[in-house]
Amino acid sequence: MDSVPVLKSGFYLAIKDTTKSNGFKIYNAEKYYYLSPSPVVDLGQVDSVYKERDDHLNRYILHFSFNQLGSKIWFDFTTKHMGSEAAIVFGNKVIWVATIIEPMDFTYLAGKYTSQQIDSFQTEVIKEIRSRETK
Repeated sequence: MDSVPVLKSGFYLAIKDTTKSNGFKIYNAEKYYYLSPSPVVDLGQVDSVYKERDDHLNRYILHFSFNQLGSKIWFDFTTKHMGSEAAIVFGNKVIWVATIIEPMDFTYLAGKYTSQQIDSFQTEVIKEIRSRETK
């Protein structure tokens, strides 16, 4: 029996799996992606995560701010990979994939999620960050 790989929580380069046979399935969608072997930035480099209302998108988003090293790595990565896609992974799930449209030193999850789902994601991420801090 094949084992299911465990994904380290963080932010990955993502490439569409058009065959829908070998990639990771995105949470709550019928889309599949291959991910870089390791996260570009992991949750250990997240300084804060908070929910906010984005009136332009007319939905709630989950905003991630990185520490100094994470911000530099993410900015360099998003500069180099504009037009590519990046994935947010936590809880061993690919939660969201988006196209990189500009260099950024932070990121956010802005999928079509309810306020309650964003709250749940925030709780899960904070719990995982805190569990890493106690190890």
